[in-house]
Amino acid sequence: MHHGPRLNHAPGWDVSPSTVYRDEKVAMLERVERLEDRVRELGPEPLPTRRKKVAVVVGLLVALVGTAVAIYVLGSVDGQTVMRSSAGHMITVRFGTTVRDVRWFDAKGTKKDPLVIPDYLQKGNDPVQASSTLIVPDEALSPTGTTSFVVRYRAFGIPRRATVSFDAKVTDVETTKRLLAGLPPWVAFSSHDEPYLYFSTLLAYKYALASITWGLDDGPLDRNVQFAPSNALGIAPTDQIYVKLPADARSVRVKLRYKDGTESDVRVFERKHHTLR
Repeated sequence: MHHGPRLNHAPGWDVSPSTVYRDEKVAMLERVERLEDRVRELGPEPLPTRRKKVAVVVGLLVALVGTAVAIYVLGSVDGQTVMRSSAGHMITVRFGTTVRDVRWFDAKGTKKDPLVIPDYLQKGNDPVQASSTLIVPDEALSPTGTTSFVVRYRAFGIPRRATVSFDAKVTDVETTKRLLAGLPPWVAFSSHDEPYLYFSTLLAYKYALASITWGLDDGPLDRNVQFAPSNALGIAPTDQIYVKLPADARSVRVKLRYKDGTESDVRVFERKHHTLR
């Protein structure tokens, strides 16, 4: 019997005619299917797993950044106010949270002592406070422009610092405008038959005023209160604290001019409503 040529093959290979002569594409598909089955046996698909890990990492990063921003904002200086006092300017800084170890320094780096905080905020030797106030004497103000201080403190245990600045002249005017806007009696009448008109309230703020002009009843604003110009709090002995009015005076009208050149509205004060009792 005649036999065809012998096929050489590697040991372990199936050499049946159905295997040797089948479509190679079918064989490739079968290999892919076997690999997919093997991957399923080993566990979840790699790509979704990587996506989950990335999502977790991104979520943690977002949370950390959000926490860091919150700590930074809460630990920052939340605002400042500057007020005139008999000892100078009182500058107060407010913090976004309670802080510790607050220290003040001037522009030259010299340490300044703030006002002592109330005892109820003291915790041992480590005071906790939500604000701090420094009194700045007039001689310590910058002769021109702004006066600056550095505040050092610890918020959430992290050392922080902030620069606080103010222009005394600008601050005095702006503060006085707000105070007088909410102050009903600028002047007062005495209860005499021929009353005296007192300007002592306005003169207390003369450090921010350029002039005080007034008129009687419906007459023109043609009278000025005489006072010595000053940048300090207080009334001088030569200031015109009062004037005597006619017995039939019913009211006065007052207008203020501030040192920044702005003027107030004309305000009317009636004798029957503003007489001292």
